[in-house]
Amino acid sequence: MVRNINVDEMERLCLLLNCTPNDIFEWCPGKNIKDPSTCPLSVLIREEKVGVINELFKELPLEKLIEIENLIKKELGK
Repeated sequence: MVRNINVDEMERLCLLLNCTPNDIFEWCPGKNIKDPSTCPLSVLIREEKVGVINELFKELPLEKLIEIENLIKKELGK
């Protein structure tokens, strides 16, 4: 699972996927959070699950994500 990503990589990924970081990140409140709805991170709580691709991306190292980005760019002719 990727735990760290630098801002430049996040920007490239968001531009490639035409999304925002909020579309990529998910926050699961810890047990010590009494009312997650009052926390600023609550916008990152997902009600709907994306599906299999979301789980696959969680497991990929950053190098593989960059490879995927390059393949998509090649396919799109960018």
